[in-house]
Amino acid sequence: MCSPAKQRYAISALLEIALQQNNQPIPLKRIAQRLSISKSYLEQIFSELRAHFLVRSIRGPGGGYLINKNLNEVTVAEILKAINTTKQKQQFKINQTTDQTVRSCRAILGHLIDKLTAETYQFLDNVNLENLLEQISHTSTKVNELKT
Repeated sequence: MCSPAKQRYAISALLEIALQQNNQPIPLKRIAQRLSISKSYLEQIFSELRAHFLVRSIRGPGGGYLINKNLNEVTVAEILKAINTTKQKQQFKINQTTDQTVRSCRAILGHLIDKLTAETYQFLDNVNLENLLEQISHTSTKVNELKT
């Protein structure tokens, strides 16, 4: 799996695009500035998102990126899977030891991690960008109420 930071940036970048009410392409430079990350790192992330058809690019002046689907169709699990596919899954090297107890422990831990990952993705398949925007809106409303 890739780093949690990369996963966070991928989701945050898509939310930055989704937050734009005018449905205009958003340049990576603007997203990178808002997220305080380098544009080149964001380009790597968007390359992976583009390869999985989650975003599309518009070239030329006024160009940038748009989300390629309806917001309620883009799940957090789908975003994470797009980012994670470029990294090889870490696996325990079960057969590198002759100690049967160690091999058994590694096999059990590997199975446990696989099961946890599957359940996490199952949960995140039910959370989409539209849900996250609603939560952002709700949280912003609560913060504004506290300020007054």
